[in-house]
Amino acid sequence: MTERRRANATGKAIPSSPERVASQGKKVKILGINGSHRKNWNTAFALDRALTAAKMLGTWVEEERIDLKDYEIKECASCHWCFMEARDGKLCAHNDDFGSLYPKLMEADGILVASPVYWGTMTARLKNFIDRTNPFCHGANSKFGGGLAGKVGGVISVCYDVHGGAELTINHIHAWMLGQDMVVVGSGCQHPHGTYIGGIATSQNVTADVSRESIRGDTFGMRSIYGIGKRVAEAALMMKLGREAIEEVAAQSTAEDIRSGEKEDLNLDWDLYYSEQVHFPREHVAVPGRPGTSKKGFEKFLEMRKACSLKERVKGLTYGRGIVDPEETRKAWIDVRKLKLLTDSELYRHCPEFYKRYSKSGRKL
Repeated sequence: MTERRRANATGKAIPSSPERVASQGKKVKILGINGSHRKNWNTAFALDRALTAAKMLGTWVEEERIDLKDYEIKECASCHWCFMEARDGKLCAHNDDFGSLYPKLMEADGILVASPVYWGTMTARLKNFIDRTNPFCHGANSKFGGGLAGKVGGVISVCYDVHGGAELTINHIHAWMLGQDMVVVGSGCQHPHGTYIGGIATSQNVTADVSRESIRGDTFGMRSIYGIGKRVAEAALMMKLGREAIEEVAAQSTAEDIRSGEKEDLNLDWDLYYSEQVHFPREHVAVPGRPGTSKKGFEKFLEMRKACSLKERVKGLTYGRGIVDPEETRKAWIDVRKLKLLTDSELYRHCPEFYKRYSKSGRKL
């Protein structure tokens, strides 16, 4: 039987099934993070259930579970060392076990986070882990900035009583995912009975014989956990194929895509801009998810950040600390993060209301 295949705008055939994706080596990796202080109790059981559901979608899914209890993770000191000086093998000023987790996070296409409820929220162990993902913030000036953007996230909450903060715990973890620009999914579409924002299971449905798998008795809850595992895996596949399509568009994109034939006839006052701002502007242009900025503004930023580096270190400043190696920062943004350099006029047209006050030209655009 002849296989049915669709084609994209460039005429290239799109795989007709997830199995073909697997045969091409385009598997999705789902990382499960157990935030419990105990390795093999209810939270681990719930997470394993979700990862099993993800694997049920096909051979194109790879899964791994990590238990934060196995890792020494120090508290984030808010020194923002990672914003400027993160490099391969060392993304944080701390020396602890978290260094071995960074590669796993970067390689994952989907991330499932599970936590028991402690006083209406996640465990302190999981919160430490979340705080230490600072190197992936978009504001970081290393190649790791934005490293979690576009990854699919799903959350599991395990509690004794569903009224004791289960959904609030999920919302707190969702806030981290959204702040990292991850794509957050729920399990409502996988469950026939409701609008579930994640996987939730309680242990109070059993008798006095509470066990390491007591949430098994919450049949509706276990169904939501199974659903979140499947949803993260399928959304991760769609995001992965979508990113590849975007990269094809980006390769064909030129400055003319933004404003064909436009001359650089407007200059922005970058001295005024940086008297009010710490970072260079990053407007999404041409291709979704790809940052762009003024070439003049970017060079001014590197020059300014290098000049004030020592002064700010002496003052003990953290977030606004200077750049140690401007060339490495330039390479991280342009070669790795694919920053698109624009004229001042092009940048202005993407956000005229914001840049109007910095314009040196009286011309109305």
